[in-house]
Amino acid sequence: YYSRDFRQPLKIDCTVTYAYQGATTPVQFIDSNGKVVGNDTTITGFLGKTDDYTPTKVPAGYQLVDTKPIAYTMSEKENPAITVHVVKKSVTPNVPSGNDSSNVTPTTPVAPTPSTPTGETIKQPAKPTIPNYAAKKGAAVYATRALYLYKNENFKNFQRLVKYPKAKRVNRPMFVVTDYARSTNGVLHYKVRDVNHGSKTAGKVGYITADSKFVVPVYYQSMPKNKKIIIINKKGVNAYKDANLTKRVKNYKKGTRLTVKKIVKHNLASRYQLSNGDYMTANKKLIVQGDYQIINY
Repeated sequence: YYSRDFRQPLKIDCTVTYAYQGATTPVQFIDSNGKVVGNDTTITGFLGKTDDYTPTKVPAGYQLVDTKPIAYTMSEKENPAITVHVVKKSVTPNVPSGNDSSNVTPTTPVAPTPSTPTGETIKQPAKPTIPNYAAKKGAAVYATRALYLYKNENFKNFQRLVKYPKAKRVNRPMFVVTDYARSTNGVLHYKVRDVNHGSKTAGKVGYITADSKFVVPVYYQSMPKNKKIIIINKKGVNAYKDANLTKRVKNYKKGTRLTVKKIVKHNLASRYQLSNGDYMTANKKLIVQGDYQIINY
């Protein structure tokens, strides 16, 4: 019979062969109305591949809502499309300088005043006034407290579409402002689109409060007082050579403290230029201003 000492490990040589399985992920550009306005090159790879996609070929006449890279995983051979949100570019009129004596101020034609049978004056509806604190159309905001997404601007309980509970900073729900509306009692509300990638609510459209106690801009608008920032995203944050966040240079891990020398506006987003000249997003879900011990965000 055969016997061996089971106290000694049994060594067996074996060969494992992995079969390469290709995979694809298409890319679509979606406007503020939820309409597909363009496509980028389909991403090719293999099953199980995980990477970041940075939008490049933006459809003509549009600009990105958020230019930070979008994480994706190829879990199937044909994966669902990556959705990139865009808004139409605003057109700034070219106004000539007022010092040229050749500039002639055109006479504004006077429109005829229509008469009414009763002699009453027709009142034109006034355009809604927007306070200075309100986010611009196309800008990204996130919720700092629990709130609801409503079907229309009057906020009736039966018109609630989604409840967003209060969340830690890195998980706060994010929206893009597409328009403004006032309730029947005059309270300003935002019309928004849910841009929480990977969430079941992504793409939903509705109304949320514009109260700054509940909703604030996603991007920092100013420099930190001590010119320090800390990475709070668990996957770290990438630094890039260019302000449009292309030409990735390095990934800084969570907890890294960095010195910044200026803030740069890019479309409706903000970037920080690091002391070494590289650029990084100023997204509050990924970084925090200050130079102190990191807490659980």
